[in-house]
Amino acid sequence: MRTLGGLATRRLGGHPAAVAAVVATAVLAVLVLATLQAFTSSLSRGGVTTAVTSAEPVDRSIVVSGSIHADGLAAMDTAVRDAVAAADRPITVHLATRSVSWTLPGGQPDSPDLARLAHLSGIEEHAELVGGAWPRDAAPATATRIEVAAPEAVAEQLGWAVGQQVRLESRLPTGPQELAVTVTGIYRATDPTDPFWLGDAFANTGVVREEFTTYGPLVTTAATFADHLARSANATWRLYPQLAGLDAAALPAARADVDALLEDLASRPVLADTEVTSPLPDLLAGAHATQLRTRSALLTPALLLGLLAATAVLLAGSLLGSLRDAEDRLLLARGADRRHLLLLATAEAAVVAVPAAVVAGLVAPPLATALAGTGAAPAGTWLTAVAVAVAVGVLLVVTAARTAPPAPGSRRAARPRLALVRRSGLDLVLVGLGVVGYTQLRRYAGTAGAAALTGRVDPFVVGAPALVLLAVSVVSLRLLPVLTRLGRRLASRSRGLPTAWGGWQVDRYLPRQSGLVLLLVLAVAMGSLALVHRGTAAQAHADQATYQVGADLRVDLPMAPAAASLTVEQLLAAEVGGRERVLPVLRQHVTVGPLDGVDLLALDVDRAPGVVRARPDQLGGRDLAGLLEPLVAARPASAVLDLPGEPATLAVDVELADAAPGTAAEPAAGATPGPTTGARLAVVLEDGSGLWHRVAVDLPTAPGLHTLTFDLTGGSDDGIPTYPLAVAGLDAELPGPLRGDLVREMRTVEAGAAPVVVPGSTEWSWSGGEGRAVAVRAGATAAGPLPVLVTPGVLAAAGAELGEEVRIPWNGGSLTLVPTAVVAGWPSLDEPREGIVADLPSLVARGLDPADLRTTAAALAAPDRVTQWWLGLPESADGTDASAVAEALREALPPGTVVADRAAAAAELAADPLAAGMSQALLLVTGAALVLAVIGFTVTTVVLMNRQRGELAVLYALGAPPRAVRRALLVERAALVTGTTVLGVVLGTVAAVAIVPSTVISTDVVPPVPAVQVAPPWLALVGFAVAVVVLLLLVTLGLVRRLRPRRVAAILRAGGTT
Repeated sequence: MRTLGGLATRRLGGHPAAVAAVVATAVLAVLVLATLQAFTSSLSRGGVTTAVTSAEPVDRSIVVSGSIHADGLAAMDTAVRDAVAAADRPITVHLATRSVSWTLPGGQPDSPDLARLAHLSGIEEHAELVGGAWPRDAAPATATRIEVAAPEAVAEQLGWAVGQQVRLESRLPTGPQELAVTVTGIYRATDPTDPFWLGDAFANTGVVREEFTTYGPLVTTAATFADHLARSANATWRLYPQLAGLDAAALPAARADVDALLEDLASRPVLADTEVTSPLPDLLAGAHATQLRTRSALLTPALLLGLLAATAVLLAGSLLGSLRDAEDRLLLARGADRRHLLLLATAEAAVVAVPAAVVAGLVAPPLATALAGTGAAPAGTWLTAVAVAVAVGVLLVVTAARTAPPAPGSRRAARPRLALVRRSGLDLVLVGLGVVGYTQLRRYAGTAGAAALTGRVDPFVVGAPALVLLAVSVVSLRLLPVLTRLGRRLASRSRGLPTAWGGWQVDRYLPRQSGLVLLLVLAVAMGSLALVHRGTAAQAHADQATYQVGADLRVDLPMAPAAASLTVEQLLAAEVGGRERVLPVLRQHVTVGPLDGVDLLALDVDRAPGVVRARPDQLGGRDLAGLLEPLVAARPASAVLDLPGEPATLAVDVELADAAPGTAAEPAAGATPGPTTGARLAVVLEDGSGLWHRVAVDLPTAPGLHTLTFDLTGGSDDGIPTYPLAVAGLDAELPGPLRGDLVREMRTVEAGAAPVVVPGSTEWSWSGGEGRAVAVRAGATAAGPLPVLVTPGVLAAAGAELGEEVRIPWNGGSLTLVPTAVVAGWPSLDEPREGIVADLPSLVARGLDPADLRTTAAALAAPDRVTQWWLGLPESADGTDASAVAEALREALPPGTVVADRAAAAAELAADPLAAGMSQALLLVTGAALVLAVIGFTVTTVVLMNRQRGELAVLYALGAPPRAVRRALLVERAALVTGTTVLGVVLGTVAAVAIVPSTVISTDVVPPVPAVQVAPPWLALVGFAVAVVVLLLLVTLGLVRRLRPRRVAAILRAGGTT
């Protein structure tokens, strides 16, 4: 053994360049593969955490809901909290109890307005009072009088103030038939998106319009609700288990805890009539799928590097074996056999593999931790390092066995025809494997992935990129001889030695360098694949962010008071540089045939082309302005009363006649005439963008002439409406019937100017009927069907063709649409990704349709408020500018405003752990590939130049100048490098077009919208190719410059030509 070890050591020292290449290749391969394993482990843990903590609160909740049990709310609440206490992790509980609907006074008998009362446990921490105080428990003696706090939006719409007293009527046949409520406070949700408000349909608007219009929730105390409102009421508990910091190791325990809690809640007798639901098990299952998806996805770059490392190890081992051919033959001649040679190769492989395993085991964990950005080093790195090192050692032994000379007297060479058949068969096998891998990859494209769907890793899916690259690279090698022969013929026409000699040498030595050619092609192809993947991923993230936001910025406002909505547009315009960059969008969910949840987006189509950002393929490659033109052409003229100038206030002279006898209470003696509770007059204004705004003031009911002043600045000193303004109509809320001419005159008032009488504003009159709400229009618009753009699913659900009328439910009535074009998609559509796009001013004008008086009255009483605005930024603006504008808007707009930033959304998508991890892994593979290519190229060039010493000696003896000889060698290597680099870039890009769309993935298992399109970064690819060629030529130049015509006579005497 000692003799064997000494011989192995001497053999390793005999060819230092080749041995150094083998050692460097082995160390780098083991290190990078071990780092990728550790990186994958860290990333999968982080992916689980991200998948859970970034989920919507509704997906992280457990809901227990049902009618309040006969045993009472307290017993049900105790059962829920006992189950929570028995759980093994902290759980936050939100309780909400909601009454049946009560009838508000003054409505129409066949269509009354309703109110719902509720108790929201902990509301004081999630809402702020804008007036008054929170309600107190009702006294036992006052069974039909309670205190409530009303949402700000409800108070604004109903004209309620602190101290308001309202008598509600029961809709149930039994129990108390009336309930007197006193408004002690008016509140506003601190953050309507807070999980506390989940399940509350009123959280943002205070009103739900379905068959009836319902206002709420009017909040009272727990004791009051239990004593006076629990009959036929329902209760909802929302449970939020503590999942912060959940990683892959804790995931099984979390799934078990949630399942146990759900079983416990469902088994408690007092909760038998409740419904226990939760998307949390699906979320945790999805997190497990994300873990599998991460491991599966990151196996792809590991296999790519493994393929390249195996090629590099085989090349280095083959070169070392070829250099030892004479030594091995001498050993065989002295009595050794092939077994001894294999023992020597095994000892040499161990000398190489052991240091590689040690280096990788020590360096890989901190390197992976730095790449993943996690604090803890993953386990299992040493095991991976040892396994890869053993694999490298086995490859070296196998290579030594293949390159070892045959025993004396034996024959090993195969017949050329048989060798050709074997090579062709191997090519066909590789092509077949590549086709299978590509087919499997396309099969799971756009889904959760094979690992997530089947619970196991499909080797053909994760290995598809490597199989495809290997197949096309090996097949392309068969084309190189044809190209080199063509190059030799062209080079032979040159009169100079360097070109002619270089072309001949390339064609002559190419078969001996097939390993190097394969290594270079694979390395460059992998680098090209990584660059295309990176460019495509960046473009995909930008496309997805554009789809999510729809513009550079999107503002979603809470349901602010109507008067304040007048000044929002100018505030936004001031931030982005003009009204032409501000696009109002009215968004509603509608039903088309059997298809629910269709997004109807009404926007100002005049401004849309300059603000909306949509990928051309979503629009069918058509121009957006051309698509929207039919929508503009059908816009009806406004039937409104124009207001002169740019008024800050509007003064309205109102004259009220005496109330009809017996229909209204007489004022108390000596009382000062003033507003009667609930009596309000609202003017509905149309601004310069065609949007409607309702501004209301208290209406005096005492007979006589009164002047009412309407503030048009939203109550702000610097508020500016969007001029010009016009009056669309009037709406009044009356406590009882009134009669007579209501409006005598309107006057606009501008700062520092005399009032101006509004022409045509006199003699607006009506007589109040039995209802409390009446409306009058400034004019009527004979509007036809509304032209719209639709997605394919909408047209199919409607069962119509382009140009045919489609009727859909709309605001208690119906709306007639005429599809003018079909678009594949539209930015910001929610599930099911189907939508309708209409012109906003045209849609608003339907509120004054003389053929639909009910819709007109509803439109005046509660005009649709635009709470979403899409904003465009100047072309010169970058992500930093967008971020600054978004932050300024958040500070200037009301609490609860959500400002979506397209650039920030793209950055967030790019920061997804799996997406970023795949990009980093491919870059790591690219860097390693280039280093391995340089090592293989360098050692191959050194060996080849040593073999060419005899030929070079002949050239020197014939009088060839040393500089010409060096140039000839440089031309030879340049031809090889350039050809393989160009081939690698082409093959890598072609392979990327086929496989990259299926490998741009994230922790979100939902397929990306819009679909991924390959976006090769052509400049980066050219730069990469140039950099590779220059780097390898610099290596060649450094080696060639050391050549000198030394010992020419001795080499010629020794017969050192080949």
